[in-house]
Amino acid sequence: ENTKLIVYAQHVDSKTGNRDTGFLTARAIKDAGGIGTLFNQSEHPLRLEQIKLIARECRKQNLRFIICTANLNQIKYLIKLKPFAIAYEEPKLIATKNSITNYPVKILNFVKYFSKSKTFPLCGAGINTEKDVEAAIRLGCKGVLISSAIIKSKNPKNLIKKFDL
Repeated sequence: ENTKLIVYAQHVDSKTGNRDTGFLTARAIKDAGGIGTLFNQSEHPLRLEQIKLIARECRKQNLRFIICTANLNQIKYLIKLKPFAIAYEEPKLIATKNSITNYPVKILNFVKYFSKSKTFPLCGAGINTEKDVEAAIRLGCKGVLISSAIIKSKNPKNLIKKFDL
């Protein structure tokens, strides 16, 4: 209510029902004014069954959802869930200065899965500069995940402006 930003929750639990104290549910995100969620980050991986449950709950609440994956083999299953986007992350590159875009073959292999899909391909891990963002777009991604670079920046607003976000 106090921002013009589009708000996504950084996680959602697969819990539903009345006994969900301590869990962040899709309904709670919706009730708080969020429009979506991002889940299955490398730091908080989920089993495929949990991912399917969360996808179903997000659809019930009309929430967009972005599924992260570190595994290219998983994409063929994840894309069937029709998420808003799938983000490919290399766990060893997260919070480093080594961008995932330095490995273009991996990104190109990732992007191939989306040729007949309405799901957006995103990439993340080690994205630090506007050149990293430009490389991701050039390689076929529709956007990037950025966290550490912004959080660690001495001037996050200027960095975001550089990224044209």
